[in-house]
Amino acid sequence: MEEILNQKSNHFYLYLAYYMLVSLNTREQIVKVYYSFIEKMFHSVFGTRKVLAKKPKSWRINLLLELLHKGWQIIRIQIIDKFGNTKDPEFRILIDLLDNTTPAALDIYAILFHSGIQKNVDSFLNRLNSSMNELIDKDIENIEGSQDRENNEDEPLNNNEVENIHINLNERLQKMDS
Repeated sequence: MEEILNQKSNHFYLYLAYYMLVSLNTREQIVKVYYSFIEKMFHSVFGTRKVLAKKPKSWRINLLLELLHKGWQIIRIQIIDKFGNTKDPEFRILIDLLDNTTPAALDIYAILFHSGIQKNVDSFLNRLNSSMNELIDKDIENIEGSQDRENNEDEPLNNNEVENIHINLNERLQKMDS
């Protein structure tokens, strides 16, 4: 019986780790791909003397994407009214970033976690588990406070725990790739 409870607890962590990795990696990719645009926005908000790192920390990425999204919501109607008919590819890419990509990245964790698609995630996790069983087990064991979490599965993880999971999994994946 205790073994079954441990397996359920591990599945809970796997779901969380999967959702968090998708969310964090998506946000990092947006900053990486649209770095020049986000850097200009960063300087307009924080001043030209501040430097935006090539790989900003996750809290800064979240802040920048939230600022980008909220700012776009304020000026969207005026911009679309004025430039909505243009066929310029750069403008269309920017509109896609602001209208689709950024909101999806900000909401992906909530959408995945609350959508109830555990069956699809189960099949993904089974494939993942077969190739990286050791990686996942070690990361779950190394998470600070994981024993306390087993009793509080409904309690959300804080930002430090999310970032630790993300860093640990990415480091292990990079080691496996090389």
